[in-house]
Amino acid sequence: MLRQEPPHAVPERGLILLPIAEVLSCRAAGAVLLDCREPAEFTAGHVHGAVSVGLRGEFERCAGAVLPPSRDVVLVGDVGIAAEATARLGRAGYEGVVGQLDDLASVLSAGSEQAEASSRLSIEQLAELARLEPALQLVDVRTSAETARGTLSRAREVPLAILAKLPDALDRSAPVLVYSARGYRSLVAVPGCGWCGGQRQRRPPRPRWGRARPRRCSMRAR
Repeated sequence: MLRQEPPHAVPERGLILLPIAEVLSCRAAGAVLLDCREPAEFTAGHVHGAVSVGLRGEFERCAGAVLPPSRDVVLVGDVGIAAEATARLGRAGYEGVVGQLDDLASVLSAGSEQAEASSRLSIEQLAELARLEPALQLVDVRTSAETARGTLSRAREVPLAILAKLPDALDRSAPVLVYSARGYRSLVAVPGCGWCGGQRQRRPPRPRWGRARPRRCSMRAR
């Protein structure tokens, strides 16, 4: 599946750099696409279906919640952090990193079908979205200790640690909005949960918001 003699690699780890076509072949064969950039960078644009687990957050714990240990991993974020990501995944027990996307910037700038963005909403924007989309499914991925202090109205409590183990928990035909305390875990949860299935779905109506910067909720069209 991978080149035997790649033209270039990440020197520190001997990690193969793969063009987007080979990355997609790996994904089709069952590999997980992992993006370890900062949440703001991931939100602005990423490879379709990629899992976001930023290196500057609770990396090892969140990776363990959403990465199946039996599947290969292809890194699709910044080449400059590939060596650190691979080393930390190895310490967490993930030895199946098979390569790194060679040029994410080109994939994103080309506006191809393989790139997408995620929406992060403020509470005010969430209220308008819920009004426009009655079928919206709201998921709280915080721990039970956190949700004991309160949740948003109509939210379903599905802690990140068990999220990937509940593939039938939500309606696949309806939009989903995931939230956490500061937004890091919600970004981890949305692309990585088993409900995504690598398929593009319809987008819900877009709320009419101004310049307020979203902070806590992460959304992906179902």
